[in-house]
Amino acid sequence: MDYTSILLSEVKTIVNSYSRINRLSGQNFNLFTLLRKESDEVRLHSKFISELLDPNGSHQQGTLFLDSFLDKIQIKNFETKNATSSIEYYTGVINKSKDVGGNIDILLRSQNNKVIKIENKIYAKEQENQLLRYHNFQKDGHLIFLTLRGKRSNNHKDLSDKNISYQQISYRKEITEWLQECIEKCATVPIVRESIVQYLNLVKKITRQNINKKMSKEIVEKITQSKDSFEAYLAIRKTENDNEIYFDIIRTHIIPFFHDFAEKNKLTVENLNKSLLEKRERYNGFFFTNEKLYKYGLKLSIQFHNSLNRDMYYGISFITENPTQHPVYNAIVKEAKYVMDKPNPQNGWWLCHTFWKEYKNWGEIDTLYNLAYGNFQKEFSSKLEAILRMALSTIKIFENSEDNMLNSLK
Repeated sequence: MDYTSILLSEVKTIVNSYSRINRLSGQNFNLFTLLRKESDEVRLHSKFISELLDPNGSHQQGTLFLDSFLDKIQIKNFETKNATSSIEYYTGVINKSKDVGGNIDILLRSQNNKVIKIENKIYAKEQENQLLRYHNFQKDGHLIFLTLRGKRSNNHKDLSDKNISYQQISYRKEITEWLQECIEKCATVPIVRESIVQYLNLVKKITRQNINKKMSKEIVEKITQSKDSFEAYLAIRKTENDNEIYFDIIRTHIIPFFHDFAEKNKLTVENLNKSLLEKRERYNGFFFTNEKLYKYGLKLSIQFHNSLNRDMYYGISFITENPTQHPVYNAIVKEAKYVMDKPNPQNGWWLCHTFWKEYKNWGEIDTLYNLAYGNFQKEFSSKLEAILRMALSTIKIFENSEDNMLNSLK
């Protein structure tokens, strides 16, 4: 008897059942996901959390949420009445020694001038001496380091040597539990309650917590119901660890998709198999081009900052390193900000590029699922087609203006 097939069939039945519940309840529809990038630390997470913590916030619940937050993280003797909450609080210019200055993600200030300083990290890296600088702004304040899973600062040892303490909290535990309490406390205020419910669902998504705990429990029960089922589960885990899933997804879903993308947009694609299957080294990638882009030494490129297809970025790159500067390059760079998320400055290989944090590690099982069955293909087509249209339309305008100038000289 093939217990692996039986287990997969039983799990599929459970998942389909809960997917139907999700469709009927509408909980997969999330305004935060639609209107903002899910990992936007400043304009989404810090802003929403700060708004809840602000006694004068638009929720009109006074200190209800702030009191609950302080109780959750066990901070006492902080007067919440008339407290304020600010995001990106400017503490001054960062000095040469980089021990003062910068922007604090969330700053809570009481009426008697006590402060709580929250540094919020989703995926962004710590800046140099970041927690040290924020400690030095009102040293008697309480310093909090908020991350997805409550990790320590990269500078933990240096901070410890300086007797600088900070509190580690996580979205996965403290923020999730606090939001659940907020929902209970504002049960009679439907718009506020449902807004927090949607944000909580997003937090659970980015921290990889299954919203349907009952579904997870049922799946576990199926796995552990017998020795044969458990061994079937172990066999599935081994397949995943052997990286076979990655190669199968890339061969059967991703490479065909990129070929279709190239054909649809009248592009040629190069280096696909080498970068995704054969030589998965640092700075490897693949690219698309056509006659017009090639004329100006440009290509539409996807590259990985690290080996094994990790840390993906995309944009317009050069065919050869450090080409002779061309007037059309400046025009494309100026337009890039309208179709790319925070494009990085031009360098020897790239005219404009940006990282894609949502698909950070192509070896992770969740990312592979999204590559094959999630939103990746739709998002990729939208993003890259927009960049392609921008580059080609900019080139067209440049060429027309150049032709007009030549005609005027005749």
